[in-house]
Amino acid sequence: QQLGLVPKPIWSVPQAFTAQDFFTRTPTPEEVIAMTLLSINHGATGIVMWAFPTADQIVEVTSKFSALVTGRELVGFLLEGRREEVGVDGNGNGKSVLDARVWRRYGRMLVSVVNMADEAVKGPITIELPDDVELRSVGRMLWGSGSWKVEGPRSLVKNGMDAVGSSLFLVVLDR
Repeated sequence: QQLGLVPKPIWSVPQAFTAQDFFTRTPTPEEVIAMTLLSINHGATGIVMWAFPTADQIVEVTSKFSALVTGRELVGFLLEGRREEVGVDGNGNGKSVLDARVWRRYGRMLVSVVNMADEAVKGPITIELPDDVELRSVGRMLWGSGSWKVEGPRSLVKNGMDAVGSSLFLVVLDR
C-alpha cells in the first residue's frame, strides 16, 4: 500500500508474435519466458501475450509456463506470499544483468531469477536472502535448468546461467 491507497493491478503484455513490419524477428521461447517472469518479478498479476500470429514453439512454451504459474501452489505464493527483491551477483557482472525476487509462504520460499542479457553468465551466481531467513534446503526446480545449492544460512549458489535464461524453484526455510 502506498499513500494509503490499495495498489492497482499491474498487467503485462509481452511480445509473443512472429516477426512483422515493426518487429523484425520472432522472440525465442526463452525470451518469452524471460519477459513473462520479469513481469511477475516486478508485480504483474495479469499477463496477456500479444500473440497473433505466433509460432508453434511459442504456443507450446507459454502453455506449459502458464499451467505452472496458474497452478494452486504458485498462485498461493504469487498472490498471497510476500514478494521481496533480493541481492544477486553473477561473477562480478550479475548486478546489471540478473533480476531476482522471492515470495515467502508457510516456511517455504519461491525464488525467481532471470538473466536479462543476450549472453550467458559464466561462473558462480549467488543470491543473498534477507537477514531474517535461514535456509534448510533447495526444493523442487519448477522451471529452468541447472541446480541451485544452499551455501551458508542465507545464500543460494548456481554455476552459470544461459542467455535470457530463467530459474524458478522452491526452497525450504528453517526460519
